[in-house]
Amino acid sequence: MSTTEPRDSRDEQGFSRTRLSSASPYRCLTSTKPSFANSALSLVSTQAGLWADLEYLLIYPKGSYNTRISAHFEALHSSFARATNPNSLESDKFDGNMSALGAKAMGYVSFYRVATFVLLMFCTGHTIGGMLQQKSMGPEADAVFDSMKAVEFNFKGATCTWYGFWFGSGLTASIFLLLSTFIAWQLDNVPPEHWHLTSAISWGLVAAHLANTILAWAYFFAGAGLLSTGVTTLLAAGAWRKESQRALAHSQKKL
Repeated sequence: MSTTEPRDSRDEQGFSRTRLSSASPYRCLTSTKPSFANSALSLVSTQAGLWADLEYLLIYPKGSYNTRISAHFEALHSSFARATNPNSLESDKFDGNMSALGAKAMGYVSFYRVATFVLLMFCTGHTIGGMLQQKSMGPEADAVFDSMKAVEFNFKGATCTWYGFWFGSGLTASIFLLLSTFIAWQLDNVPPEHWHLTSAISWGLVAAHLANTILAWAYFFAGAGLLSTGVTTLLAAGAWRKESQRALAHSQKKL
């Protein structure tokens, strides 16, 4: 009596051995062009063939076909080992690509660009969280706040409230932070050979934020003080770095 496996009636639909061989990982594993992408592709190919073979095994659970399943598991383990082996060519190329990507990212980052991001977050938090939301600070604080809105007085011929002074001053601070964001971004784009034209502006911005930092620690809370300190430090570091680049460019020009 013949012991050959019955032919799957769905061969033409993708479950025959011939069709399964197209999903086999071995062609990928024996490629003569090793790369991390090649190993990753072999992982995907191995899993595709493995799931197809498992479905075939559910149809015909007996026979020698389980040896093919074992081969797929071995190939999957081999592919993973090649992709993660620190001594392999695939890993070396992947590390090199990641190093190049990291160097490009670090070349994009600068003190002024980080300061721009922090200033934008500072402005958004101050305006939305501090000025517009106006959360309750407790019954006593809310009573004072309501009095600031209700009590009117004449100031220089205008009818004013302390709430109006507070709100207007707060939005003025938002404009200052937004303007600082724009200036910091523009200062980052100034080439070293033209930095002398904007050096006074950069240090003037540092001085303004230094004063803002002192006021933040004196009259506000720790979060505002820390953000102001961070912004001042980043702006000073950005200006110092631009000055150094200008000096270096000037010395190279003399040579």
